[in-house]
Amino acid sequence: MGNFKSADGRRTDWIIALALGAVSALLYFALMATYAFPGEGAHLTTIWLGLDTEAVNAHPLMAAFARLLGCSNALGPLCGIVSVMALYHLVVFFIRERISGEMLSMYADRTARIAGVVASVLFMLTPAVMEAFTHLSAYAFDAAWALVSATLLIPYARSGKGTGWLFVLAISMLVGLGFADSPMFALLLPVYFAGVWAVSAKRGAKPYGVAFVFLVVMFVAFFIYAPAASGDFTGQMRAHWEEAKVWLTAEGWFLVASFAVLPFIVALYSSYGAFNEESGVAQWMYHVVITFVAILALSTPLSPSMLMRPYGILPVVPCAFAAFTAAYLFAY
Repeated sequence: MGNFKSADGRRTDWIIALALGAVSALLYFALMATYAFPGEGAHLTTIWLGLDTEAVNAHPLMAAFARLLGCSNALGPLCGIVSVMALYHLVVFFIRERISGEMLSMYADRTARIAGVVASVLFMLTPAVMEAFTHLSAYAFDAAWALVSATLLIPYARSGKGTGWLFVLAISMLVGLGFADSPMFALLLPVYFAGVWAVSAKRGAKPYGVAFVFLVVMFVAFFIYAPAASGDFTGQMRAHWEEAKVWLTAEGWFLVASFAVLPFIVALYSSYGAFNEESGVAQWMYHVVITFVAILALSTPLSPSMLMRPYGILPVVPCAFAAFTAAYLFAY
């Protein structure tokens, strides 16, 4: 077994997460649209209520949850609550694990929790995020499912040898189902793969074996669920491809990747040295640059929210990346 830190403060973490969830619930339900929001929301509502027909069910997983709520906008705030709480747990776990050493570890819990609150609040108040979580939106559901899937890495890291494989299977199946619902999960696949690999390696397992199992189970879940749920598997894959092309051909997608996604990836790999090694001029300059980029990604016309607005795209997941990076910088 690896040396993941014990979760002595798990109760406090949940209290803070629930408090953030309550704040997000008040915010999103207060702002929730009381009508079928024009565009994507109205289109999905008419199809899922049977008021219109469409051969392809492009979002079968989301449809199942939406029908439980009468295809109302209430699914948006619920996804927002789940997303805010999940992001808090992910940030706290990451920061806590990256801080080591006896002196620094004394402050790890406090620093991690403050960073988690910072990430959750920034994410909660981002324009694209608020819009997605206040009406029926596939972007909201995708983000919630993606973040919940990622949080399963936390109990996997803390589980024993006899139960760890259960969490690998759970992560694999959730990602596979998400893959059937949105092309977003194809873009996120390297992040999940790296997460499973890193946690497995620190647990003392053979990461290549666990990562291989993750991929196999994920694709099995996808190929079992997607054809049965979509109605027209080929048509669904074509619809997902067209959706992905809209994202990747939208003017400004490169800036979204540069200001939100790339800094997140860099932070994942540079954080251990940043927290535990003596800071030099080069490291300070590096963090000044990353801080400048993070500011651009959160509160300027170059933020993902503003760049994608003309195309009707709500970049909720990139906004989560930007909030995560900002929390890391705050902790640093």
